[in-house]
Amino acid sequence: IILTGHDLPNARERAMQGGASAFLRKPVPDRTLLDAISAATTSC
Repeated sequence: IILTGHDLPNARERAMQGGASAFLRKPVPDRTLLDAISAATTSC
């Protein structure tokens, strides 16, 4: 899970291609972060 305060061009695509399960830009709603964590841990 990538959590960033910056939204650089192509950053999301590069992160996802590199194996990230989610790319979230701050501020992130609590529910969105919890959902991303749940999805990442159930796919292991």
